[in-house]
Amino acid sequence: MARQGLVNIKCRATNSLGSVAQEFTTVIEYEPSQLILNVPKTVNREELSVDCSTDAANPAKHLTWRINGEEITEGVEASEVVMETGGVISHSVVNIPTTGDVDQLRVTCCVQ
Repeated sequence: MARQGLVNIKCRATNSLGSVAQEFTTVIEYEPSQLILNVPKTVNREELSVDCSTDAANPAKHLTWRINGEEITEGVEASEVVMETGGVISHSVVNIPTTGDVDQLRVTCCVQ
């Protein structure tokens, strides 16, 4: 079965008394199968920008950021793209001022 958010199902039962059928739509929930992290090869002197996204999931996932183990919210931009199939791609970018040694930064994108 293809991964999609909404699925139409038709049930039919038949016996000696006759038959009955009913159609309904149900929601299929599924996790993203991958997390994509884009880190620049070079860092400018003022800011490090790191990009994180999921592939389609249903329901949408919330992406959070940690720097050296501490959750951050400042400098974070988030967006979602709703797919025709009902899944949602979650996307987030964190912009980190590069005032110190960026070689010592541990940047983590978390899916919730």
